Amino acid sequence: MNKKLAIIGGSIIGAILLVAIVIFSVNQVQQMQERNAKAAAHEKAVAVQAKAAKAEKQKKKDFSGAYDLFVGFATTTAQDAEEIGGKYHDVWQKTIFDDSVTIKGKRYTDFNDSIQAQYDVFEANGKNKDAKEAFDSMKVQFDIMTDSLTLANQAKYDDAKKLYDLVSKFYNLSIDPSGTLQSYTEDFNQYDNDVASQLQTLQN
Repeated sequence: MNKKLAIIGGSIIGAILLVAIVIFSVNQVQQMQERNAKAAAHEKAVAVQAKAAKAEKQKKKDFSGAYDLFVGFATTTAQDAEEIGGKYHDVWQKTIFDDSVTIKGKRYTDFNDSIQAQYDVFEANGKNKDAKEAFDSMKVQFDIMTDSLTLANQAKYDDAKKLYDLVSKFYNLSIDPSGTLQSYTEDFNQYDNDVASQLQTLQN
């Protein structure tokens, strides 16, 4: 009887040990899986951070390059607007106060005719084309800046946007004279001064 009990007891102990070993092994596997999952998650997080840092660095580089080009094209566009608008103003003023203006050897007494004649001169000498190309290039660089915007560049972007808006309005006013001579003169001078001031802000 005692021998049977001993055998039974031994079997029970063996079973308990086997169960304990199984439980231990399962726990070990689970712990290893958890460690592996944490390691994988950490590696993924590091990779995401590295990718974000690389993208941020590239954006800063793109923004910086576009910013410099933008300022250059904005300056050129403003100078073109100043030249084109100033010439239209002179033609307009002479047509009214001198009763006529001579363009390319031909005399004009009507404002619309004289402005059209001056427009034709700008078309022939390529001034309109050059001004449009500078304006379009400015827009392209501003779009790149918009796509590359980061918090670090927000202040520079805000200043650039003010310049972009001012130059755009100045350019559109200059190439398409409208209103009265007085209103055109006032608007032209205002934009001319505002653009110069904002360019100074960006260059400081």
